[in-house]
Formats: sequence, structure tokens, C-alpha cells
Amino acid sequence: MLCNIMPMKQYNLGDNRKKTVSLRTLLIYPYVALVICLAIAIGLLSYQAGSRAVETVSKHLLQETVSRISQAVDRHDGVS
Repeated sequence: MLCNIMPMKQYNLGDNRKKTVSLRTLLIYPYVALVICLAIAIGLLSYQAGSRAVETVSKHLLQETVSRISQAVDRHDGVS
């Protein structure tokens, strides 16, 4: 019954129609939009950080693999 207690504000849409918007709606929508924007921003930052971490690990793995291959080739050349 809270909706009946809250005042309604009327807006003139220009063509003699009036749309009523409750105070609850006027207060909730900005906060919902803020929460959604923050969630998107945090998600994007997390994705970027994860991408950088994966790139760093893959570069180290590639360097390690190249180093081991080089050592194996050097050992093989030394045996022959």
C-alpha cells in the first residue's frame, strides 16, 4: 500500500496527455543505472586485467619452451 501514499508528479508531454511518475520511480531508476554502470566498469577492468595476466604467462611459457628447445639442440649437437 506504499504506492498509494507516495505523491505522484505529472509531466506534460505536449499533446495534452499527462504521464504520472511516482516518487519511488524517480528515486530508484538513477540508483539502478548507477549499479549497472559500476558492474559494467568492474567487469571490463577485470577482463582487461585477466587478459594482461594471460598474456604475461603465455610470454613466459613461450620463453621457457624456446630455452628448453635451445638446450636440447645444444646437447644434441654436442653428442654428434
